[in-house]
Amino acid sequence: MFRKIFLTIIVLITFRRGIHIKHTWNGKGALALAAIGEKVASHIYSVAIYSALTVTHVALDAACARVRSAYTNRVAFPQEMIDSMKALVDMLDAIDRFADPIANGDVAKINSAGFDATAGERTPKSVPPRGNTPKFVATAGGDVACSVVKTAGATHYMWVFFTNTVFDITVAGGHVVLPPNNAGCIIIPEGNIRETLHGFAPRLKMYGGVIPVNSEGLGAMSVIVEFSTI
Repeated sequence: MFRKIFLTIIVLITFRRGIHIKHTWNGKGALALAAIGEKVASHIYSVAIYSALTVTHVALDAACARVRSAYTNRVAFPQEMIDSMKALVDMLDAIDRFADPIANGDVAKINSAGFDATAGERTPKSVPPRGNTPKFVATAGGDVACSVVKTAGATHYMWVFFTNTVFDITVAGGHVVLPPNNAGCIIIPEGNIRETLHGFAPRLKMYGGVIPVNSEGLGAMSVIVEFSTI
């Protein structure tokens, strides 16, 4: 089933090393996600080093309020809860891309923006072991909930989803290496132990695996699991 392919090109997905903003919003429920956004909103706009942030205070507050409202009306309007959560996650991702280089690994600066850091004063001494076997639960509407048991020493996880057939990937010089003309995959470079994918066509067969990561590097890919969307 699995075909060996030689790796010849480098795809520019770079793994960051050291202390960074922790993506605590990945895989969170609606109310927890809104609380994270509100915490950031209550901090970052009063810190001078982040004054050039293009995401406005009003916009972030509105995105958080939209998620809370969508949660209240989730039975009548389930798609709105999905859409509102995605919009807030996208906004937090954009704020992270702006703030993380400014903080430059300084935990105090990261905390001042309302975020958590990926690590404190201690640095892992070795790469994590092989990732635990992940679980995938598909639900109506093309959503897939992904989860994995935490790997000792991992600070985050690289999720890989093969959308057609499984092929070899590796990492060289901090970059994901994929074969030319590959059959297609989705990569979440800095995920959490829980992730959710949205919007897939029904009855789509896919394969997924997870790689634990810390500041020392990447562990080995987990067992690849086959699953299908509904």
